[in-house]
Amino acid sequence: MEAGSVEASKKRETELRKIVLSWLEKKSYTSAVAAFQKESSVVSNGGAADLTEYAFTKGMESDMCIKNYILQWGMEDMQASRYEESYVELRDWCLKLLDDNKCEISELLYPVFVHSFFELVGKQFVPEAKELLHRHRNDHEPEHSDEIELLVSISDASHLETHSVAKRYLRHTKSRIWLSHDSDRALTEFLHNNRLSLVVRIINQHLDVVIYGPTVHDVPPSVRVLHKVGG
Repeated sequence: MEAGSVEASKKRETELRKIVLSWLEKKSYTSAVAAFQKESSVVSNGGAADLTEYAFTKGMESDMCIKNYILQWGMEDMQASRYEESYVELRDWCLKLLDDNKCEISELLYPVFVHSFFELVGKQFVPEAKELLHRHRNDHEPEHSDEIELLVSISDASHLETHSVAKRYLRHTKSRIWLSHDSDRALTEFLHNNRLSLVVRIINQHLDVVIYGPTVHDVPPSVRVLHKVGG
């Protein structure tokens, strides 16, 4: 492995430890913090893959609500292909759901799609970002055609600082998604069972998920905000 790759791997491993410890401390899991600090040096000998496995295992011991789902953000595979694979897996699963749950959970698809594009660009995976946009824009047209057309002009990470759409999604506010407990439970189980940690992180970091009642029939449709930033 080249020196630059080794250094990048070490830096990422350090960042992963900080993410794990930050979450444990936030939850006041003092014994877990001490255990992780003791064990992480052993785990880290195996590199980021082992550390990810450790964090994922620890995460499964706690909250199963999508808003409090643990530790996975920052743990995603660094291969650019994981973004498209994860998006497609989420989309295909949504399409197989019963209509009520499908209507709700499918609201996640466009924000996840957009933020996957932004992250690829931000990591300088521009060709992969463009390919993601090209292959799957039809999933979100014509409803979001105008916005997607604006995204086409983004071709460098520096554009994320100035582009109007990027600033709106990345700086100003989160996409609000309304889910019933049933939909939230189904989504959480799907993400856990399929280990879609990348999607989990995007949801936690960029979406405002509102859990409103036991089932989709517990709130008038007019209350829900569909595919809109900010709500």
